[in-house]
Amino acid sequence: MTIMVDDAGWGDLLGGVVVACFREETEQFTYRMIGIKFFKDPTFDEKLYLNETSRLVQEMLQELKVDRSEPVKLCTGYVLSRTYLDLRRAGYNVTIGKITGPLQELGEQAFLNELRKIGYEPLPNREADGRMRAKSFYHMLNWARADPKRMEFAKTGWRFFTGKPKRQWNGQLNKFGLKTELYNVSTCIGPTHKFLHYRTGGLRECSIHNTSLDEYRVNTSNRPNLGCHKSYTSPLFHYGHSS
Repeated sequence: MTIMVDDAGWGDLLGGVVVACFREETEQFTYRMIGIKFFKDPTFDEKLYLNETSRLVQEMLQELKVDRSEPVKLCTGYVLSRTYLDLRRAGYNVTIGKITGPLQELGEQAFLNELRKIGYEPLPNREADGRMRAKSFYHMLNWARADPKRMEFAKTGWRFFTGKPKRQWNGQLNKFGLKTELYNVSTCIGPTHKFLHYRTGGLRECSIHNTSLDEYRVNTSNRPNLGCHKSYTSPLFHYGHSS
């Protein structure tokens, strides 16, 4: 028999993160929720969600009465990185790889059901493509900002909210072959503004201006055409730059 472990909700603004286990042969499924408190500062900054994920996975393995010799396959998500080490130390036959099949759908549905419990109705077909994922993100943001009390359900430990500097450049280049640096000037949560100041390596600074409720345009000057695009945002945030 094989146990598969996957996560859902890591990239979603609302709710915690679902971590789920599935035994292929018997189709046994169980899941746990990594609480939203682990995605708020200071807990998020300390990455305590890694310890919590490991604890919850081991709890589910005990629930499913998993023998140490039974193969356990973890998805490649970062949230399970410590779980892999802990399971190996505990003597489990654990590997890491791409998860496909029923568990992906079961985990996603479990996460969406958890969102419904807080009063949020997810967009249909939100996983269809990258554009829908972006639209889903800002749909969640607009829902949260509509009532300040809803911010308790948001992953406010993210740099999106905290304005913390981006981690040191790791030597990777973006798809245009450029190094990108991010500088946050100030940030506020509420019906005010958030200013984001950024520079794309080798080019002049550019700015993102809110153009409507549902979209923004990247406006630049004296730079090559890098395929500027539309995405989705909230009127809560206005992005600008200073020279």
